[in-house]
Amino acid sequence: MTVEIPWDVVEKERRDYVKGARQSVTVPGFRKGRVPEVVLYRFFEKEISVVLTERLAPEFLSKKIGSMDHKLAAGPYITDFRFVEGKPFEVDAQYEVFPRFELGEYRDLKVVHPVEAVTDERVGEELERLRGHYASVRTLDPRPVADEDVVRVTFKAVEGGPELPFFGQEMTCDLAREQSPSGLPFTRELPGLEPGVETEISCQCPDDYPDPDIAGKTVECKATVHSILEVDLPELDDEFAKDVNGNHETLDDLKVAVRKELETRADLQARGATEFAVMNTLATSHQIDVPRQHLRERLQRLAERMEGREDNPQQPGLTPLTIAQEAMAVCAEQVLDRIADVEEITISQQELQEFVNRWAESEQLTPERARQKMEESGILASMCTRGRRSKAMQLVIDSGAPFEEPEPQESDEPAEKPGPDAEASGEE
Repeated sequence: MTVEIPWDVVEKERRDYVKGARQSVTVPGFRKGRVPEVVLYRFFEKEISVVLTERLAPEFLSKKIGSMDHKLAAGPYITDFRFVEGKPFEVDAQYEVFPRFELGEYRDLKVVHPVEAVTDERVGEELERLRGHYASVRTLDPRPVADEDVVRVTFKAVEGGPELPFFGQEMTCDLAREQSPSGLPFTRELPGLEPGVETEISCQCPDDYPDPDIAGKTVECKATVHSILEVDLPELDDEFAKDVNGNHETLDDLKVAVRKELETRADLQARGATEFAVMNTLATSHQIDVPRQHLRERLQRLAERMEGREDNPQQPGLTPLTIAQEAMAVCAEQVLDRIADVEEITISQQELQEFVNRWAESEQLTPERARQKMEESGILASMCTRGRRSKAMQLVIDSGAPFEEPEPQESDEPAEKPGPDAEASGEE
């Protein structure tokens, strides 16, 4: 699209800019600060045009887009401008919109995941984990690794071999429990190794391993056992309960607290699984073309967040699965927005003020100043959008039915090969 900025607006902005810049610019033949305006206009015409574009174009582009019946997905991006003395300033831009689509069924979907019951066995496993956390550890004298040792070990890739996420990290492995990194049975090959000696080992990767490049294959790597540890686990008694939390007087108190924590986790896991099922069902049941630039920018922000995570510096980058899930989320969010429109879901003034108060507290601002900054930056609008989507999500869940795993499709017919268009779409 093209917008025209009236000449009187352009002229005033140009005069203000030149007035502020006059004292610092240098033009041959004139003393600093004494250059006439008409000379500055001519000498710095290109620079002034860029400044005018940056200062004026966003407002006029936003107004024009806002007057159209579009839902902006990305942009606008300025592609060209034309500045002619005395005439409206023309600015060309491109922008991306979300496509229109017919809203399908969203009630009675089989999406509700049940909360997993917390058994006594699960409580016992959590208590054992806590025992391990409070255990005392001693390094034993060097000797060959035995079958039930606890070892500190590092795995590395061999030349030309696969580079797995846990390679290069020093890890603690309990061989008695067959604790294997990433589900690969490398630890079974550790008994007999000498501490401090780098040794090539190999293991058979399971056929159902998530990485198709190594599933069902023999994977080789280098292993270095750094030390063998002796772990002294504390007794499960009242004293142990007090060590874990001073508020617990007895082991029974600790068991009650552990069960409550596990139930909270189970609730969150069920909720997360239900919301993912809602997103996936809504995305797959609506034919929506994902705006490409919007997805690229979203993935870029996700990659930057992943790179900046201090708790897991070895976090792998964007995978095809991650990209597919982000594309799914883009589709599902558009459906949730439409549901919110159809159901007339709104954010009340009280809820809006709660958004503002929480943000004000986190930024150490007054509510009044926080609201002003949130409106100017678009944060408040984003929060409202997320709030409406959350309410739409809850509506779908409340009207949903228990989740059902899809039955595998059996067929003797060979899989149909994708055509060139499908292949190109997959690469994109």
